[in-house]
Amino acid sequence: MPNTAKIALKFHCLQQLELQAKELQSALDEIQLALEEETKSSVGDKYETSRAQLQIEQKRLDQQLLHAVAQHKALHDLNHDPHHIIDEGSTVELLLADKHINLYIGVALGAIVFNNKAWQVISEISPLAQSLKGKKTGDTFTFQGKPCSVISVA
Repeated sequence: MPNTAKIALKFHCLQQLELQAKELQSALDEIQLALEEETKSSVGDKYETSRAQLQIEQKRLDQQLLHAVAQHKALHDLNHDPHHIIDEGSTVELLLADKHINLYIGVALGAIVFNNKAWQVISEISPLAQSLKGKKTGDTFTFQGKPCSVISVA
């Protein structure tokens, strides 16, 4: 993968994380409004239960937002220089048990489509990334009992 395409892939992933963060912030804003409305409305067990549920959801979304922001920073700081040996920041083309897979090793973003190609954006601490670390084009190995070969690294 040419370095300009790798930079564009990184930018695409950053945009995905920004969108995720905006959606989470919007959901948090809605919960805050609901909490304010709950305060104005009623008193009693129903009020307390509803308020507690909103606060639990608010805490869950807060954690997700913090995680998305941390992932964005980690990906932003990631070196996108060309790689010949697989490490964090590498793009890797694999053949895993006769299945062609495109990977970007950086953060755990999951499946995306970039330039009409399916990609898996995985964390450097994922089992697959750990198995790939230090390998280069042409290397073969076994991952979870399945044969795997590295087609290309960038």
